[in-house]
Parts: sequence; structure tokens; C-alpha cells
Amino acid sequence: MSALVLKKFAKRITGQFCLNSLILLAIALVLILAPLFRGLYYDQEALYFMSGVGLITGCVAYLKKRSSEVLDLTDLALGCLTAWYIIAIPFSVNKGDAIIGSMRILGYVALYYAASRSLSEKTVHMGGWLLASTGVLVTYIGIGSSINLPSVLGSWGNVLSSTFQYHNAFGGYLLMVVPITLLLYRDADIWWKRYLAVTALYIVFLGLLGSQSRGAYIFLLIELLLSLLAFNKKNVSLFTLIIVGIWAAMDGWPYVFGAGNLKSLMVIVWPLAWVGPVWLTEWIWHGIKDKAPRRMLQLAGVGLVLALLVYGTLPLVVRPPAVLTNHPPVAQGASVVARAQSIDVSDISFQTRLQFYRDALKMGLSHPLLGFGANGWMSAYKGYQGILYYAKEVHSEPFKILVETGFPGLLLYILFWLGVLQSWVQSWRFRCCQPDYLLGVAAAGIFLHSLIDYDLSESAVFFTMIVIVASLRALREDNVHHHRAVAQSEIIEQKRWSGLLIPQWSVKRGWLVSAIMGLSALTLVFGSLSLEAGLQYTRYGTKAFNVGQYNNARRDYRMALTYNPFQATTYADLAQMEMAQAIKMKNTTLVSEALNDINHAIILNSTEPRVRSVAAQINAAAGKPDQAYAQAMQNMELAPFNSSGYEGVAEYGIQWAERLISQGKMAEAQPILLTVQDLPLRINALLAKVSPHQKMLEEFEHLTVTPRLKLLVAQAKLLMSEPTLALKPLNTKVGLSVATAATDQPVSDFVMRQ
Repeated sequence: MSALVLKKFAKRITGQFCLNSLILLAIALVLILAPLFRGLYYDQEALYFMSGVGLITGCVAYLKKRSSEVLDLTDLALGCLTAWYIIAIPFSVNKGDAIIGSMRILGYVALYYAASRSLSEKTVHMGGWLLASTGVLVTYIGIGSSINLPSVLGSWGNVLSSTFQYHNAFGGYLLMVVPITLLLYRDADIWWKRYLAVTALYIVFLGLLGSQSRGAYIFLLIELLLSLLAFNKKNVSLFTLIIVGIWAAMDGWPYVFGAGNLKSLMVIVWPLAWVGPVWLTEWIWHGIKDKAPRRMLQLAGVGLVLALLVYGTLPLVVRPPAVLTNHPPVAQGASVVARAQSIDVSDISFQTRLQFYRDALKMGLSHPLLGFGANGWMSAYKGYQGILYYAKEVHSEPFKILVETGFPGLLLYILFWLGVLQSWVQSWRFRCCQPDYLLGVAAAGIFLHSLIDYDLSESAVFFTMIVIVASLRALREDNVHHHRAVAQSEIIEQKRWSGLLIPQWSVKRGWLVSAIMGLSALTLVFGSLSLEAGLQYTRYGTKAFNVGQYNNARRDYRMALTYNPFQATTYADLAQMEMAQAIKMKNTTLVSEALNDINHAIILNSTEPRVRSVAAQINAAAGKPDQAYAQAMQNMELAPFNSSGYEGVAEYGIQWAERLISQGKMAEAQPILLTVQDLPLRINALLAKVSPHQKMLEEFEHLTVTPRLKLLVAQAKLLMSEPTLALKPLNTKVGLSVATAATDQPVSDFVMRQ
């Protein structure tokens, strides 16, 4: 009997051990794979990733049941921020994006819960090696992408442009990796681990310089100063390692860049050529196998390193390397130095960011309580921009949170980081022997950079940051238990540790927390799969429509809306298709369905100019010029820097005015015609606000007084002066001028052909 009990117990323990191992493996995969996806935005990859996080969380909620839970400020703030995103969904301007965005932040809090309850000091160190290796891997993929070796889809463009296709988000990501490499170097107990750590540190520096993020350059210096505080006096060698590592990256980056531009396989070798000085510096201080070289060899090594520094640095300042003399200025050897020297609050990049922040504040003040919902900036900024620009992100995470969730959400976000800061500061006394402090430096680096850039808008970067913050919490909890155990026998230690405890709140019913996270896991898994099925059917419908299979396309669109009924653009496409078929078959039922579907699209996304443009076309085709004119006005107000919106107002305004004039309501038609005549003045007034530099940007081609608009204004003037004469050639266009609507949608082309 006892043997049977022991066998069952052993089987249970073995099964739980295997499940715990699988959980840790899954968290490791999140850490490694996140940067290799395309930012994990609002697409298929994001939904697959969410379902994976849901599975991890469900397993942890099942295994880690506790009779009581202890929650701190970080836990509560992140949980409440997630709840606020969910509460704001019905009030969001783009309900489809709001739902997916809310699931993303639910994925963050779920991963935070899973990681903070599964990691230990040993697994955190293993995760540190994984993160450092991933930083090296992604940098190398970025280098290889310049010669299509390998061709990898990544977070920043068509290929993973981590190093040589400039993007700030990669700079922010590597800011998290730098303190981790220093932690690995400090805690290395074998000589070859130190060599691997310094190699990773050099390659990460190379990636940072290649990212060309000037903000990352600034915060790297702050981060290094904070990191050095975690080392004691005997680690003086770290100063020279950092100096040589940064120099090697600065000197090596132009050569690697040149090799990439020349499509040379030498791009794989160039980074390794500059590992030598870093290894030489480590050898000077510690030697190999912890046997330091003799004094004379050390002095000779120091002299050689100094000579290399002088020899390698002069070309950066004086002239570009010979290999790059035929390349454009951005590829010149001094580009890193010039990039750093160009940091100026008066430059166009900084001033444009200030404009983003002003517009974001304007948006926050217009929706102060619940904001615009997830992805609210992209959904609505065109209606609030003070000057013309095209920006998918606000380039500041706090302002992004303000736009998406209002001031309550911003407060919760600030409280989250205050909790992280509090935990980090209270690790100060143990900074030289515990990993907590350097983990906090990694979190602080990405937080500082996200104040002026959009790192954390990339889910790939946010997931990595969440694992780091969760590791910080897991280690703190282990340290609390350890010091409390020691304090039972040492009263002095108890007094010492009592001042370090973070304010916490005890939840006696710990099963309730597990139940909430289990429910969140189910939501992530099944919700992601359902939304993905909707996106898949949408792709099927688009493919069928493009080959002229309209019935199949309509069926697939309906299936897409069954699984994911929050896709405004799908409703708009379906409405266009139904109106095209209605015109072809003269079917009034399809006209009603088209109007109903476009109204659904407007409810789901009230700020999308394209949806309003389609609504104007459909209402005009349905014989409702008044509604068409109203929708065109909304389109123009939502995108005031787009010329097609003004053309739509003019076209549908003339249609509505014609209808009124034909009914003998000239007095009602005159204000509409005056509005049409004033459109060029509105455009010129907006253009007057644009600086000469901005007028050179490609985006400004979208705003101009087009020849078509001039013709429509002339028609409006003719209607104002001689309405009876003007109506003769225009009567045939009433209800049919939707055929001339400017649009790039294929369904509209079909309507035009009818």
C-alpha cells in the first residue's frame, strides 16, 4: 500500500515538474521569439502570440494556486490599467482595434503573472543569457538583412532592420540588453563566461550604434553610469572594457555597413574583427583561466589597446575609411560621431515630436476620461494634427496611454512605473551581490527611452520588458523570504530588512486571483483564435473579390463578421460590393443591406476617413445626396490634410445643392455652395501653417487645390449665378456622380463600370 502511495506521489511530482519545465520553456520562447515577429501589431502574428501567452498563464494559474496572495503597487496598477482598457472598449472610436489592443495588454498582465510566479534566481540568470544571445542574434540578423542573409521578417520593416535600416525601437530594445550583459559579466564564475559576456556587450554596442537612435545614445550613457554602481572597486577593469567596447563598435560599424552595402559576405566577418581589442582588454586584467599575465605583458597590452584606440578613432573624426569613400554621406565613417553631434532641441526630429505631443495632449483633453481606445492615436490623430505629418505612433508611451485611456489610464501607467522604481530603489543595498539592481537598470533604460520614442508601442519590446519586470518581482519575493528566515535568528538583520519592504496588500482568497488569471487565459486563447478566424475569412473574401467571384466574396465576408464582428473595414468593403451588385441587378434589398452595413462600419470606427468616404459614395448611389454630403464633410474634418476629402465635399455638396435647387429651395442650397467655393481658401490657410522644410516632405503632396476641385468650385459658382442654366447639363448626373468619386478601392471601380 505504501509503495503504491509513493508511486502515485512520485508520478504526481514528476508530472508537475515536467509542466513547470514546459512553462519555463514557453517563457524562454517568448523572450527569444518576440523580437523576430513584425512588432506584433494588430495582425495574425499578434493573435497567435496572445493565444500562446494564454496557454502559459492557464498552466501557471492551475499549478500555482495559493491560499493567499500578496499584491504590490506594480501588480495592482498593471491589473487596473488592463481593466480600464477593457472598460473603454464600448466608448472607443475604433472598436476592432480597441478589442485587439485590450487583448494585447491582457497578454502583458498575464505574462507578468505567469513569469513572476514561475521564475527563480537560477532561471533568471538563464534568462539573462537567453536575452543577451537574442540581442546578439537580432543584431546579426539585421546585419545579414542588408545582403539578404538571412531573409527574415522582423519587427521594423520588410526585413529585420535592427542595425542598418534605421529604427529607434531596436535601440530601445538593446538598452534593456546592455545591463543584462554587464550582470552576466559580473556574476560569471568561469573565465569563458566572462569572454562570452564581453563579446555580447560589444555586439550589443554595435547594434545600438547601427540603430542610429540618438535618444538611445543619450540614455545609454545614463544606463552605463547606473550600471557601474553595481560593481565594487575590484571591478575597475569594467571601465576600460566599456570604453574599448564602445570604441570597437564605433570603429567597426562603418566597415560593416560598407560591407553590407557592397553585398559582400564579409559582413559576417567584420563584426568579429573588432572582438579582438575587447578580448585583449579582458586578457590584460584577468588573463585566461583566471591567470593574469605578468606586469610587462599587461603594460604592453595596455599600450597596444591605446594605440588601437588612437588608430581607430582618428578616421572617425578626420576622414571616412577608404572602403566607404564612394558611399553617400549617411554611410560615411564619421556618421556615428556626426549623428551624436547632431543632437539638438532645435532640429526637425525633436520639433516634430513636440508637435506630436501637443496634438496628443489636445486629443487627451478632448476625451479625458476614457480616451479614444487602444490604437486611438492612429485612428484619430489626423483630425487633431496642427501640421501635416504621417505618424503611426505618437513617439511617447505616456502620451500614447493618455490618448488611448485618458487621464485615469495615464495615472495607472505612472503608478505601474512607480512600483517598479520603488522595487528597484530598495534593491540598492544589495546592488553588488544581487541581480535585482541591474534588472531595474534594464527596465529604467527602456522606460526613459520610451518617453521620447515608441519602443513600448511595439509588443515585441513590451513583452521583453514585462519578463524583466516580472523577474525583478520574483527575485524580490525570494529575497524577502530569505531575509525573513535569517531575521528570525538575527534581530539586527530584521531591523535592517524591515525598512526595505515594499507596501503590499494581502488577498486571503488566493484562489480568486488564480481564477481571474485562468479566465484571462481562456479569453486570450479562444478570443485570439476567433479573431484570427475572422481575419482569415476576410483574406479569403478579398481574394475571391479580386478574381470576380462576388458571391463567394460576400459569403466569406459574412463568415468573417460572424467570427470577428468588429471589423469596420470589412463592413465597408461588403457594403461597396452590395451596392455594386444592387446597381447591376437593380435590387433595392441589396441597397438597404449596403446602407445597413456601412452604418455598422461607422459605429465600429467613427474616425476612419476611408469609411466615411465609402459611406458618402454609397449614400450618393442610394439617392441620398444629403447624407452623402454629411459623410463627406466628416471625411474632410477627420483628414483635413488630404485633398480627396475636399473633392468629396465639393462633389456631394453640388449633388445636394442640385437636388435642393430642383425642388425650388435655393435659399437652402446657397450655404452649401458657398462652403464648396471656400474649400480652396481652407486648403491655402492650412498650407500657410506648413514650414518650407515640411513642404518638401512626400506627405504634403496629398494636400493641394487639385484641378478637379477647381472644376467643382467653378460648377458651384455657376449654380450660384445661373441655377436654371446650370442644371441642364448636370441633371443627368444626379444620383450617378458617385461613378466619378476619387477612390482607390476596387469595388468603386466596379461601380464606375456599371
